[in-house]
Amino acid sequence: MKSIKKLTASSTVDEVLLGWPHCISVFKNYGLKCLECPVSSMETLADVAKTYGLDLRKFLAQLSAVSGKAKMAKKPKSKQ
Repeated sequence: MKSIKKLTASSTVDEVLLGWPHCISVFKNYGLKCLECPVSSMETLADVAKTYGLDLRKFLAQLSAVSGKAKMAKKPKSKQ
């Protein structure tokens, strides 16, 4: 999985939740089940907004606000 530095509409749910675990609160506030969803590695934030009828700009703004307050999670070192 690639590491992202900025949240965009094309960021996948997994990229967001793995990069900025604090964003889980935004998903929970909307009652979204993205944490349990088997397609979260392929579903973008734009897909989520469309599926659930969310205002994409507002959703992105809330995620950005939370992610900006938290440092990006460090990618675990792989064991070789």
